Amino acid sequence: RIRGQIAERVRRNRDTLARARGPQSPCTLLPAEAGWCAILRVPQIMSDEAWAAALLTRDRVLVQPGYFFDLDVGATLVLSLIVEESTFAEGIARLLARVGTG
Repeated sequence: RIRGQIAERVRRNRDTLARARGPQSPCTLLPAEAGWCAILRVPQIMSDEAWAAALLTRDRVLVQPGYFFDLDVGATLVLSLIVEESTFAEGIARLLARVGTG
């Protein structure tokens, strides 16, 4: 039962992220086959570490820079999809506002 609840939350949060980006977004949601994280490619106007630091200090949104996971596909952020849904939606809104899409 718990696994099903987690899987459903992960699916809903990923859907929330996909919808929130919009067609004109400079962010790209990378495909995922499984897992509790989403990988979001962001504009390379700064490093993924700088994006993560700015989001934390300016917007109080915690994400991980892609280099923590040895990602080498540009500036990427890794987002947890197991966060409570309303908290996740608020964080996504702040993240997209920071990158200029919200």
